[in-house]
Amino acid sequence: MSGPAEAPSTIVRKAVPGDLDQIFTLLAGSELSREARARMFEKRWGADEDYFGYVLELNHTIVGMLGLMFSRRELNGVTHKFCELHTWYVDDAHRDESLKLFLPVMGLKGYDFINVAPSDVVLAISKKFGFQELETHLRLVFPVPTPRTFVGGTELVFDHQVIERSLSGRDLRIFQDHRDLPLTHVLARDGSGHHCYVIAKACSRERWERYGRIFHFSSAEAFVRHLPALRVRLCLELGVLFLVTNDAKLEGAQVPFSKVIPREVPSLFKSKTLRREDLDHLYTEPLVLGYRFQ
Repeated sequence: MSGPAEAPSTIVRKAVPGDLDQIFTLLAGSELSREARARMFEKRWGADEDYFGYVLELNHTIVGMLGLMFSRRELNGVTHKFCELHTWYVDDAHRDESLKLFLPVMGLKGYDFINVAPSDVVLAISKKFGFQELETHLRLVFPVPTPRTFVGGTELVFDHQVIERSLSGRDLRIFQDHRDLPLTHVLARDGSGHHCYVIAKACSRERWERYGRIFHFSSAEAFVRHLPALRVRLCLELGVLFLVTNDAKLEGAQVPFSKVIPREVPSLFKSKTLRREDLDHLYTEPLVLGYRFQ
């Protein structure tokens, strides 16, 4: 007599575009549409990898996934290969096998890793594998008008053609790389020639709490210079209650009508060569998919 049949075991393989339907079903409780999920399987920003993460599969059914978005980005004159971790989910029946998805990622060589929206559980696991905290505190800027809001000489330009003609170097590259995404690009400028290029996005934590997330500004000095106009008029443009940015990027500048709060869960990075100061949240999945973001 033969013994009892062995229970089937799960396998891990690379995620490919043909997995979209199963992944959309697996993540049925998500707020994202199928169209948004499909953007997970698009190559962006110089990536040439032919896969988009890893899936956990049982009898040809996907029961878990860890999404990866690859990109290339020049920082400090060097082109870096980035691997962003996102959308780590395993169904309840196989939750104890979650690390099977994470370990192949840690075996990748030659990449800088980033995770801009980890859960507290992912934070704890990642730190055991050498990840460090990236963005830890947020600056909330409130739309309080002052005389400089209206007569300070700041003009806000939202026209993409004008913005592109006004930028050069790093800012021009950032604009061109992000112009096709659902983001707001604005150039704050005055008669003296000082300008600040800003990328923002309307986000929400709850239905009633909409805020404007600032992903980029040309320099802290320029941003603060034009903030009397930006904090009011950009909030109106985005239809939000206040603006939010990474406090560390302000380099200790004094910002009126604002307060600092800790992130609920810090973003994370792992790199042999890059420092926290070198990194931000540009070229990342929340800008592409549009899910809620701290």
